[in-house]
Amino acid sequence: MGYRLLALDVDGTLLDSRGVLRPRVRAAVRRAAAAGCLVALATGRRFSSAVEVAQQLGLDTPLILHNGAIVRQASTGVVLAETPLPLATARPVAREIVAAGSQVLAFLAGQREAVLAGPPELDGELAARYLADCEAVVQRRPPDALLTDVPPLTLVVMDTPARLDALAERLGTRADCRLTRNSFPLWGRRFHVLDVLAATCSKATALRQLAARYGIPMEQTVAAGDHWNDLEMIEAAGLGIAMGSAPAAVQARARWVVPPSDREGLALALEALPFER
Repeated sequence: MGYRLLALDVDGTLLDSRGVLRPRVRAAVRRAAAAGCLVALATGRRFSSAVEVAQQLGLDTPLILHNGAIVRQASTGVVLAETPLPLATARPVAREIVAAGSQVLAFLAGQREAVLAGPPELDGELAARYLADCEAVVQRRPPDALLTDVPPLTLVVMDTPARLDALAERLGTRADCRLTRNSFPLWGRRFHVLDVLAATCSKATALRQLAARYGIPMEQTVAAGDHWNDLEMIEAAGLGIAMGSAPAAVQARARWVVPPSDREGLALALEALPFER
């Protein structure tokens, strides 16, 4: 049996620790696509950032963005699936984030990507750097007027690991949303991120949506990732692959653990797998 859908995390999986797409990895992904396998990128990134990676691959792929909150086609931006965070949840969660002393970033869908944020005095070092350099439309609003009538794709907090730990404990008892953690290199430093998503939203949800859209059984899907936000996707796929740099608990739930991205572990895996239409 050949695999027909391949979902790849970007940072730390497809790209190495310096954010570089290595030639061997690129060739292995393109080989899978040439065999007829549908390749999807599954990332916490925004559309414009993920498109750049698809262009490096030379593939027009579905992009699972914001950790599963929206799926868009790389070449057109057409929305294939969407699971926003309901306003009834987003508003009180945003208030809790601000009450904890952190900046809240609300990411919106649309052809012009927009980020809503509270006043600059809430910015920590990471949030300030991101909002200054992200090249999205940034709208600053008072905390009590941050969210009006448009449900966000996700609420994001960028802060120190210790502050994110405390915030995750504070929000972790809520049943109306789910939290996911991530860490990635950007602009020469490490960003630590907490995402607040709709309760039913994950990269796994988006993977199932894509598989159903294209009539592909889940047992013919492969997913690879390196962090906590990849865990559900790794478990949901027919073959779940964890990178050797992933937390031990993520590796323990994968069917296959391969070397880290700096040792081209993804290429090693893809070169060994059969793919088909």
